[in-house]
Amino acid sequence: MKVTDITANAQTKEQAEENPHLYRILIYGNEGTGKTHFSLSSPEPVCHIDTEGKGHAIFDKFDKKMAYWAPENYDELKQALGEALDVLDAAFEGDLDGVSEGTRGTIVVDSMALAWEWAQQKYVSMAYPGKDVDDVEFESALQSGGESDWKAIKKLHNDQFREIMLASDYHCVWTATSTEDYGAVLSGDADEPPAKPGGEKNNRYKATESVHV
Repeated sequence: MKVTDITANAQTKEQAEENPHLYRILIYGNEGTGKTHFSLSSPEPVCHIDTEGKGHAIFDKFDKKMAYWAPENYDELKQALGEALDVLDAAFEGDLDGVSEGTRGTIVVDSMALAWEWAQQKYVSMAYPGKDVDDVEFESALQSGGESDWKAIKKLHNDQFREIMLASDYHCVWTATSTEDYGAVLSGDADEPPAKPGGEKNNRYKATESVHV
């Protein structure tokens, strides 16, 4: 009896090996360590969502198909992601000039740390009109709407942005600045605070590879 005779949901080893290997990479480090250069070395076509508005300065180093967005807020970020997926869908279907059918390109978000900040700004504009992020002390307890501030912010960043990329059939590369993990010192796991990626804390666990540069 075969595994597939017992359950239609399980895959055989051979079937699993045919599944595409998709990169889910988070690269983090200090400014000027090559994070953007690393991310743009990904499989083409590369859809570069540049929250910092400076990645185009090194485009001349790459001989590959690239599309570029420079959003300035959360709404523009979401729009850029939707358009990037449209480009990669066209490439995969063979409708993009110069790209073979079946090609799986890459979504680059440079950086996810700033995307996390924008999600907070978007939430404040909706929940605390007229205030800036620095004026609001986010609560973990339930608010009148039935959920905490942080839960609502995570929905904007995680459910409505990050998970859309992870559910796609394309490679994803995210960058983030480094911060110091003082929690590791307080817990006794380290004598000196090690580096950790900035942004939403679970991004590093959603990536299949984390690279510190």
